Amino acid sequence: MTRVLTYDTEGRHAGLSGKWVLAGQLRRQGFDLAVLFQNAFEAAFLTFLAGVSRRYGYATDGRSLLLSDPVAAPDRRTLVHQVRYYWDLLKPLGLTGDPPTPELFVFPEEEQAMAGRFAQGGLSATDVIVGINPGSTYGGAKRWLPERFAEVTERLCRTIRESREQQVSVVILGPRGRAFGP
Repeated sequence: MTRVLTYDTEGRHAGLSGKWVLAGQLRRQGFDLAVLFQNAFEAAFLTFLAGVSRRYGYATDGRSLLLSDPVAAPDRRTLVHQVRYYWDLLKPLGLTGDPPTPELFVFPEEEQAMAGRFAQGGLSATDVIVGINPGSTYGGAKRWLPERFAEVTERLCRTIRESREQQVSVVILGPRGRAFGP
């Protein structure tokens, strides 16, 4: 059976009393395992309050005492893709092998819509296009400075131009109706 419980941080789950409400809702569901992909203290605290017997996650942000099965966090100096980071968290639970390569799936109607938008901007299907998404869901702390986006974009375009001897167009991506800024 699949059940969805929405964590309403702005409404019924706001504040300390809201966390108690959420913990009670989770407790009534009778979960026996929580896999905490999010490295937040709050996630471990909520599952602890909810009485989930097995609380599984990386031992980060002071949450080791709240986890029944803390997993040593990988060395931060070793950069790994987020898929690998999550995959490795699951290995002590029996997951084996390597993670699949991330793929992006686009529906034909989405592809047609973007081709139309690109055509309106003077781009064709044969153009080399670099997409940059300067946004962040959870605030400015996770956003690069505009100068850094500009620098990485310039470097990438120069590398592509030199290797392919082809002009490069840059498209800035983001959600509808949202402006991005520092």
